[in-house]
Amino acid sequence: MRRYLGWLSGVLLLGMILTVPMWAQITGDILVTVADPTGAVVPNATVTVKNKDTGATRPAVTDNSGTVRVSQLAIGEYEVRIEAAGFAPIQTAAQVVTGSTATGKAISAVGAAQLKRFGLELGGKTPMILFETADLAEAMPVLEKALTTFAGQFCMTGSRLLVHSSIADEVRAQLGKRLAAVRPGPASDPASDMGPMIDKANVARVDAMVDAAIQAGARAIVRGGPVTDGPLAPGAFYRPTLLEIADPSLTILREEVFGPVLTLEVFDTEAEAITRANDSRYGLAASVWSRDIDQPLRVAQELQAGTVWINDWAMVYDEFEEGGYKQSGQGRLNGLAALEDFTEYKHIALRPGAG
Repeated sequence: MRRYLGWLSGVLLLGMILTVPMWAQITGDILVTVADPTGAVVPNATVTVKNKDTGATRPAVTDNSGTVRVSQLAIGEYEVRIEAAGFAPIQTAAQVVTGSTATGKAISAVGAAQLKRFGLELGGKTPMILFETADLAEAMPVLEKALTTFAGQFCMTGSRLLVHSSIADEVRAQLGKRLAAVRPGPASDPASDMGPMIDKANVARVDAMVDAAIQAGARAIVRGGPVTDGPLAPGAFYRPTLLEIADPSLTILREEVFGPVLTLEVFDTEAEAITRANDSRYGLAASVWSRDIDQPLRVAQELQAGTVWINDWAMVYDEFEEGGYKQSGQGRLNGLAALEDFTEYKHIALRPGAG
């Protein structure tokens, strides 16, 4: 027998760090969705966010979709509580969270005291592999958008580019030209190619990571950086950066930047490409580019990633599972496997004729 777990809450991190239905650090906005033990969403549920240090509370009420957004939270420790009319104080059976890997670890550590179940879609460091037969005319526009969509603030952002040595010079030139021409700007401006980052503090954080990488030996093909003059200067706009990396230990290659920064590595063999792509604590997604019929499917089998696109990026379908390997999460969104986060198995044994 398979039964629905009970009370569930889902938290989508719209800001930067984290939130949980217990004490944790939060900054930015959060989106909370509440469902009852029958699986129905719960409108008019009260979601209260309380600052641990000041005691200040921010109550909000879920809409008809069972969802509420709590905006502009300052950095600090908060508690999130959920109450709904007609129900006893809610203890959620499972928590579904989209956020950083640090978020997932913090939530899991606190929830371990109650053996809480979590569905976690966490950070990523998506490698995009260009083999020697890749169609560069098709690949270049996609690789550009893989970096600039949401200004790189996306768990599946294409943030690592692995290029076969035979086409490396051509890729440097073509992609460098494209990224240098990207025009940051507000979404209301039809001429803009990429929107802002979440705030100026994160612009400074990303720029410091780029500076540190260059000082450590990375070569700036396109330096990019904060927009510091003109009408965009007051905003949190950051021009795309392309860095060539020879040292695989550099922080900017190993940590999720969450900004429009792309690293480029050169490889010589298929085996080397696979090894480099898998040399990461993340495993959310990957992209493989090749006109060879067998190669991309062969490589996809070896990549340690929950989603692998061939000659494409960020195509997600509701009917197929989405989630990460390694420290990119646990459980799956979409597809039949998503049910595992919300159901429990029960074995009922009946002895016929007894009683």
